[in-house]
Amino acid sequence: MNSEDAIFHYTRKETVIEHILGGELPHLRFGHFSGTNDPWEYRPKATTVSGFAPSGRDTMLDEAFWWVYRILQQSRFLAFCTNRYGRDGDISESGLLKPRMWAQYGENHWGVCLVLSKTDLEKSLKRDENNLQEFLKSEVTYVDPDEQRIPGLPIDARRIRNHNLYEVALQYVLDNKDVLYFRKARDFEDEREYRVVYLNKMQHPTEEVFVTIRDALKGIVFGDRFPDQYRPAIVHLVEPLKLELRRVRWQDSAYVLTSL
Repeated sequence: MNSEDAIFHYTRKETVIEHILGGELPHLRFGHFSGTNDPWEYRPKATTVSGFAPSGRDTMLDEAFWWVYRILQQSRFLAFCTNRYGRDGDISESGLLKPRMWAQYGENHWGVCLVLSKTDLEKSLKRDENNLQEFLKSEVTYVDPDEQRIPGLPIDARRIRNHNLYEVALQYVLDNKDVLYFRKARDFEDEREYRVVYLNKMQHPTEEVFVTIRDALKGIVFGDRFPDQYRPAIVHLVEPLKLELRRVRWQDSAYVLTSL
């Protein structure tokens, strides 16, 4: 939990019992950007397409714009919190002991926080990659509004056939993935987010996307207000996994990590 490889995923108690641990293997479901709490992400991105369209092909620019919108709309993501380290290499701020994170993402302190290995998670994602889907991974950069401007997509319609518009749009998204997927307003900076983005390389709609975390999941931390009556259910579900189980407690004006 104090390793630089550790990443943390806050969630509701019902979610971890019924969905994450309730299946044959523990897994996480990728979320929709439209469901986030950041307008930069839940609203459509301010992408632009410009260029020259010859007579009779004037819809190409609109079609290219539509494909960019569609690719972004079909993307999914997973979000994790990380530790902050000082210049001496020691943890200066634990990703587990953040009261606002527990309040906002951990069911107002009633939920849990999953502890995962970033290395093992990325190995699981690598096994699932193919020519139809890709997982983009990076820490999020927190910026001021003037640093969130998105470059436009220039199109020379005279050189592009209709069936290539999707590939052009996909390459544009990949070329600008940092600003499109891995930037947030500076107001969210304390989250120290590490993010995985699912990129659909197919032209048909995205189904629900999951990743198995059997190898990556290392521990579960219960919130300060976690109800004792739910604890046996989680303990039973994780017994075969041999996980570290801990709890956060409010002590002397700060959270501390304790045993169950």
